Parts: sequence; C-alpha cells; structure tokens
Amino acid sequence: MSRLRVAIVTECALSRKHGTGAQLLQLVDGAPFDFFHLYLTGEYAGLSECANSFRLEDPRYRGRGKRFVAPLERALGINWWNGDRIQPQKLRGLISRHRLSCDVAYVLVGSEQQAARAGSILGVLDCPYVLHVMDIYHGDGLSREATPAFARLAENAASLIAISEPIAAELKKFRPGAVEIMPIVHRATEVRATHAANGTVRVLLMGKPYARGTELLAAAWDGISQRIPGIELAYVGQQAHGLPPGLQRIVRDLGYVSEAGELERLLSGCHLAFLPGPSEPDHFTRFSIPSRISDYLMAGLPIVATVGAGSATERFLGPLIPASVAAVSSPEQIVAAMEHFAGNPEHWLAASAAARKFAVEHLSVGAIRERLFDILTQAAAGH
Repeated sequence: MSRLRVAIVTECALSRKHGTGAQLLQLVDGAPFDFFHLYLTGEYAGLSECANSFRLEDPRYRGRGKRFVAPLERALGINWWNGDRIQPQKLRGLISRHRLSCDVAYVLVGSEQQAARAGSILGVLDCPYVLHVMDIYHGDGLSREATPAFARLAENAASLIAISEPIAAELKKFRPGAVEIMPIVHRATEVRATHAANGTVRVLLMGKPYARGTELLAAAWDGISQRIPGIELAYVGQQAHGLPPGLQRIVRDLGYVSEAGELERLLSGCHLAFLPGPSEPDHFTRFSIPSRISDYLMAGLPIVATVGAGSATERFLGPLIPASVAAVSSPEQIVAAMEHFAGNPEHWLAASAAARKFAVEHLSVGAIRERLFDILTQAAAGH
C-alpha cells in the first residue's frame, strides 16, 4: 500500500520561530505520510526549516513604482496572487516542476484572509482536506457575516480539529457535530530539570513577552531577589527587546535556539518558568495556548503564570493549578509563588513530577501524530 500524500497549507513557515511552526515540525517529524508544504508569507517567521516547503508570496514593493509594477505582474501571471485568489497556472506550474501530488490537504489558518487564500489554493489542489485551527485572530470570534471564507472552509472540511475548547466552540457554529480537540504537543524526552539545591535559581521566559505579565514581573523582581538571593532570569527567543527596561537590565538573553536538543539542554538548566500571558482582553487570551508551555511541562519546570481568568490558556492549565502552576495576578503573588516553588525542595520536586507526568500522559507527540494520521487517512478515503 502506498504512503499517504499530504499537502500542508499554512500562513507561515515550518519554523521553530513561532508556535504553530514548532508544533507542526514535531507532528511531521517521523510521520507515517509524505508531505509538501505551501505557506503564504515569510514576513513573521522567515523561511521553513525543512525541505519540500514553498512560499507563495508576492514581492513587497516599496516606493512610488509599486502602484504600477504589481498590477502589471499580476496581469502577466508572474505574481502568485490576484487579491486573495491564487494565480492557478502559477501554482500548477510549481506542482508540475517539483512533481508534487497529494491525496488530502491539511490546512491551518487563523484569519479570514488566510481562510480565503487557503480556499483558493484548495481549488487548485482539488482534494479533500482537514481544517486544524490553532489560533483565531478575530477578537469577536467567527461568524458567517464577518468571516464568510472561514465559514465555507469549516463547512466543507472532511474533519475539523481545534487546539482548545473555545476554538472548537467557534467551529461548531458552522458544523454542530464533533470537533476533535488536539492539544499542544511535545516529543517525549529524558532531559529534565533538577532542583536548584544550594545553587542559583534560574527562571526561564520564552517567546512573546506579553506586556502586562512582563511588567508585573519587573515590578516583582526586587522582592524576588530579596527572597531568593542570586536568582537569575533567562530569556529564549527573538523578542528580548520587548521586555520592560527593568528586565532588560538584568535578563540573560540567550537568543533564538533552533536545535531541539540545545533547547532541551537549556531547559534542564533552569528551575522555574514564567508565563507572562496572554492576559490582555484580546483574541490571544480568548483562543490561544502558547506552545512554549509544552516545553516547560516536559522538562518538569513549575510555572508561574499571569494568564487571563477564563482564558483558553488558564483552562488548559487548570488540571495543574496549583500543584505545578501558580496562576498569579500581582507582583506580590509572583514573589510568593516563586518563593513557594524555589524555597522548598519538597514543593519543587512534587510540582516538577506533576508537570512532567501531565506532559508525558497528555502532550506526547507520538499518540497525537497517530491520531492525526488516522483523520487524514479517513479524509483521503472519503469517510
């Protein structure tokens, strides 16, 4: 029996520089299917970190000439896009040149424009598809009136997958039946954090430095330093410049870490994780679950989190509150939570064990990858 052939369609690159890309790289690594990947832009996350990935992005013209050059190139069929419609002959040419083929498409979108463009691509691919939604970039959610392309994409999908219950509820507006919930994933590793004992306590902050949470951490830092002498703050990612000035002065900026093994080594050298959000009243708080949480939990790091009450992230972390996750909302609570975890070996060891157990049982990528393969296989077969 031949291997399943999958076309993956996303907004951004398959790259560890953003959450969806990092999740997908884990899902396709060692997957029991062949795939090629089409993505809409390299603006936010650069280029893909895997082969067989193709960017469908028009040049970004600057200056006075852009009014004339872009329409001319569209008329000549040089550009990929005419508004939100793919130039079909251009995409067919790419498929032919690289001998690409697919039995089913696996589509991940989060906005109306992405949905419109993905729908246009699917018209050329002409195959059944599965829609997986990890983010929704509309604060008011989805509706047939405001997001018609998203609605059509959901209605016509062979199967629907959501990363959270709030997103599943939005998709059920268009398909009242079951929506598969697939959480964030992480490959099971043997690398784990250990208690700081008499050494330096290192707090890790990764990815997007949500403003409200990092400002609370900055306000708490003097108190933390007094209660836990010698404590350090380390940052991994590309946005250390977005930290408040008070944290920029003291943070150890480790930059972007591209290798999974190197990131796991860094995680094992830390003792606490700080999750600064999302907590603002926006679509991130309502729908998103930062993928860095899976890194923290698999490493066995207790988490101090400033996340919105009732948010998708708080609901996801609920089974771990308060055993491994302290949900806090003030500088004083941050100080108390860090002292609770770092100041008592028994507290830290119990929290670390519970975090690791949850990750192994619920987030291990192997079982979730197999479930995704089953869904794609059924869609390709017309079931």
